[in-house]
Amino acid sequence: MKTVRQTLLMTAVVSIMGSALLTGCGGGGDGSSQVEPLGSRYYGIWEREGYGDVIKIDQSGGRIYQYTRSSCLLANQGTASEVAESLGDLRLSEDGTQLYSDPVEGAVFSTHYNLREQLPELCTEGQRITTATAMQTFEHFQQNFADYYAFFNERGVDWNTQVSVAQGLIHDAMSDEDLFAVMAQMLSPLDDGHVQLSDRETVYRPVSVRGANRVIEESFSLQNEFDDIQSYANALNAQYWENLGDYLDDGSVETLDGAYPDRLIWGTIAEGQIGYLLINSMAFFSPEADGLHPQSNVDWLHTNMPDVLSDLANTDALILDIRSNPGGQDEAALAIASYFVQQRHLFGSKQARSSAGDTNVQEAWIEPASDNPYLKPVILITGEATGSAAEVFTLAMRSLPQVTHIGETTAGMVSDVLEKTLPNGWEIWLANEVYFDSDGVNHEGTGIAPEVAVSTFSLEAISAGQNAALDTALQLLED
Repeated sequence: MKTVRQTLLMTAVVSIMGSALLTGCGGGGDGSSQVEPLGSRYYGIWEREGYGDVIKIDQSGGRIYQYTRSSCLLANQGTASEVAESLGDLRLSEDGTQLYSDPVEGAVFSTHYNLREQLPELCTEGQRITTATAMQTFEHFQQNFADYYAFFNERGVDWNTQVSVAQGLIHDAMSDEDLFAVMAQMLSPLDDGHVQLSDRETVYRPVSVRGANRVIEESFSLQNEFDDIQSYANALNAQYWENLGDYLDDGSVETLDGAYPDRLIWGTIAEGQIGYLLINSMAFFSPEADGLHPQSNVDWLHTNMPDVLSDLANTDALILDIRSNPGGQDEAALAIASYFVQQRHLFGSKQARSSAGDTNVQEAWIEPASDNPYLKPVILITGEATGSAAEVFTLAMRSLPQVTHIGETTAGMVSDVLEKTLPNGWEIWLANEVYFDSDGVNHEGTGIAPEVAVSTFSLEAISAGQNAALDTALQLLED
């Protein structure tokens, strides 16, 4: 019997996009590429179409505007170089009409800003927001969601009704606490882990508890052995991993730490015939930037995945377990998937939605990373807590001919995050990008259904020393 360590109670890890803070690190590069200093040939007004972001760069410096159909906010400003650094390694196209960033390896989107003749009228002096009253903050908040949140229909929310009800409660004399409460109530029906309201101290995210955490919360009150829920969770956690260890061959288990412990856990089953690989998240691999630097995470995976798969090379099949993986970064997800293809593979597409219309669809590809990819049968296990970049990984893997998808329907939170600033300094996240699978289906809100449904975490199985998903996977591999 082996001991495999893992924490049962997990918090959601969302796909992180680069913040527009001037003190922040630019995303989208590995820090090694040589980028020309920002000079006068970069002067102009640049718009990221479909995202509501406009940059103005001139001799006086750089400014970042965030606009909606009815409002515009100067979200940040600084020197031209500071603004460029906050947005990543921007380059100028040969024809001078576009600023763009080279995507991190595995990224589906690169960032593009198109040259425009003038600022949106609402962003000009005298038109844009310059004060931060409760009513102005509320209007900018609700209009950002109206213009850029992509999934009201999928999540069954009438945003106009939410706004209409809330408007009767908003007045400039209200406290920040009351304003925050009204906004949070508006967001509560969305049940979307990629939506967030933050006043820099309190964070509200309208997402229901899923997976093992849901089972623990629902069952805690039905038992009398433990007085606090964490002790109860720890006991179930220990039993769950003891059960898993009983499936794995003695001496075969390996773990690999990154920014956090146990990023990858692998071993063999049935005297080396079946491989097992558990991936705990799609981030926190490299210690750089606390595990949230995309290119560093990709580099870490390309350093370590060959060794992992070398250990599993003599197996006849592989069970890939992401049932509790809450997500992280698409780039990391696709870096892992790249070890399961021998040629470039199209698995879907992606675009941004906004009130101004959808952006062009960009194809989503898996790029091969190894001369010896794992092409033997793979069973992919997902759970109801599998979310975000782990769902992108699911879309990629289930499109491959050697993969069978089992378990539970995923969380249905596939989109990336768009960050916005409010006039009073609060911040919001919203989901604005739509992934489609290889059949053109959008799984946002509904989740990705497995080919074979089986429970991934139940009290009955834990008490019986079983793992129903592993049993099903092994049975499928025997048939």
